[in-house]
Amino acid sequence: MEKVFFYYKNYPNNYIMLHKGNCRFCNFGNGIQNNLLGNMNGLWSNDFNIYDEALNEATEVALLMPRINTVVNNCKKCNPQI
Repeated sequence: MEKVFFYYKNYPNNYIMLHKGNCRFCNFGNGIQNNLLGNMNGLWSNDFNIYDEALNEATEVALLMPRINTVVNNCKKCNPQI
């Protein structure tokens, strides 16, 4: 099965999290629940076929987020970097 990667920008908590597409938290860029706030809470990226491409874009996006020191992490459940 081909690996697909996504990242999620969480605005209130000021972080970006990288996931494998089949991660239960990612659900191929759909998340785990319907968000009552829509995209005001956060936003999923487009899909990436290569982890490093997702990481590079997430890092660039972190620099553009309104608050400084946005953290970019890997999901501890799906470990997309492996």
